[in-house]
Amino acid sequence: MPPVFGAYGKRDLQNISLRERKFAYARFSLLKELVDALEKKTFAEIRIRDLCAAAEISEPSFFNYFPEKDDLLNYFVALWGIELELFSQKNSPGLSALEAAFAHTGKTAILYPQLMKELLAYQARANVPERLKVLKELTLAEKILAFGCAPDLAEIAPHGIRSWLMQNVQSAILRRELPSHTNLHTAAIAFGAVFFGVAGLAAAENFARLPQQYADTLQIIISGLRKGGKKK
Repeated sequence: MPPVFGAYGKRDLQNISLRERKFAYARFSLLKELVDALEKKTFAEIRIRDLCAAAEISEPSFFNYFPEKDDLLNYFVALWGIELELFSQKNSPGLSALEAAFAHTGKTAILYPQLMKELLAYQARANVPERLKVLKELTLAEKILAFGCAPDLAEIAPHGIRSWLMQNVQSAILRRELPSHTNLHTAAIAFGAVFFGVAGLAAAENFARLPQQYADTLQIIISGLRKGGKKK
């Protein structure tokens, strides 16, 4: 299991078919080897053959699991999308879920700085929603491997950061955490700018202060949205 995940305990796969289990273990093994390799090399320097050798998977078989090397990053994004949905469940949709997810992302970036840098670069160069369509859908076995005992895994699907931000901004408006006439799209873009922009600027310091920088910038955005909602 990639060490980035695993905060939800373990759950066995006895009720999952052998074929699905083998598929899940193979994709997870390749992702784990990528996360490990990124501690020493950049994504561009990592070769598919080396990942396959470390995961004990034949190189030609790699393409049964991922269309290309970039899709390993897309696979991580898909799993991370599940985690975002779990944050919404655990913290209630709205500002609490946003703040919790940003804080968790900041801490993860400190632990895996090169992974975070590669993900930021990937988000900038790739059409992630379109690549998600190419990637084979996450199986229940993969969700269980990543998120163990988390509830309702069979029903949860990744929707991507943009959709998740929209959902939680809308929830914040409905829960009156933000003014009722807050522009949904503009507010979601503002939160997205914080997520990617602050992280991008923090990369030079290996994200050492990212959790606090996220928290401070979020408060500025939230305060601005609330003041903008006051009647003059």
